Amino acid sequence: MVIVCTPLAALAADRFGLRRITLIGILLHIVAAFPMFWLAETRSVPGLWLAMCLPMLASTIAYAAIGTLVSGWFSPRTRYTGLSMSFQTAGLAGTLAPAATTWLFTSAGNSWTPVALAFAGMALLSAVCLVAQGRRESRGASG
Repeated sequence: MVIVCTPLAALAADRFGLRRITLIGILLHIVAAFPMFWLAETRSVPGLWLAMCLPMLASTIAYAAIGTLVSGWFSPRTRYTGLSMSFQTAGLAGTLAPAATTWLFTSAGNSWTPVALAFAGMALLSAVCLVAQGRRESRGASG
């Protein structure tokens, strides 16, 4: 799926804009937040496959454009460092996700609801940041 969807999303980004396609991918995470857990709870092979494919499709759409989009936020002189620091910081913060989701799940009496809400909340925060960055750029303060 990823090998097919990535170039299609990249072509869409070329046609409709990097920010728009990245935002669509981020918003699809919100849409997938609860269905992925409902499908996983079916404990059926098709349900589990769909539970994995929904967020993967959303990520594929967002990631097809995000590298190029974010690289434009830095001047050529600082681009490599800016991208590296951004992705490494996100990766470091992401190491907390398994522990945090386990805590949310067990604290809620083994319910996926808070995990799905956190997943959707992180996607919403990402969308807000992307829109805010776009507004900042439109005022001429990028770089």
